[in-house]
Amino acid sequence: MKTGHRETQAGNTGNAGPLATSPKVTYYAHTATRSDGPPDPDILRWQLLRDHLRNVARLMKCFASPFGLAEEAELVGLF
Repeated sequence: MKTGHRETQAGNTGNAGPLATSPKVTYYAHTATRSDGPPDPDILRWQLLRDHLRNVARLMKCFASPFGLAEEAELVGLF
């Protein structure tokens, strides 16, 4: 999930003007829900896509280890 939440990150291009900065977009894997059902508006409780993919990769590595495919599974889990 992508949100409209954007931050400005200074670029290191040496150029002045609009190309000197680029927007940073935050992607989320899961949105927390409130106890009554709707999405929680507090984005600090949402799971970042980066964290989700790292967790999946770690689990896949553990599950594939007995088959000698730990490294391959970890790589697949990152995508």
